[in-house]
Amino acid sequence: MSVDITNLTVENTILANTANKVGLNVIITDSNVDCANGKKIVPAGTPVGGPNKLADDENANLNVANDSTAQGILLHDVDVTDGNGNGTVLVEGYINENKIPPISDDAKKALSNITFLKK
Repeated sequence: MSVDITNLTVENTILANTANKVGLNVIITDSNVDCANGKKIVPAGTPVGGPNKLADDENANLNVANDSTAQGILLHDVDVTDGNGNGTVLVEGYINENKIPPISDDAKKALSNITFLKK
């Protein structure tokens, strides 16, 4: 009996420290997401948010928000090619800033429970 492994990948982490983190499951919309190579992918490290607060509405849909409406940072890539996708948002913890897209000062201020470190 043989095992055929056709796709084995290791996902990079954006975390600077894996302890002391708080992540929430969320729905990510395809708003403000560009299509590349036929796919709409929101990359890990992207700030997401919106008008509805996660603390008030656990079913709030979030979208890319590199501004003062940011509520968290995506821990993993989310595919929204076919519509909304499931994701995990870091709302408290430590991020390796060298492994994420640039974050605006407004978003960093809104994400006061996240520490951005350059390792």
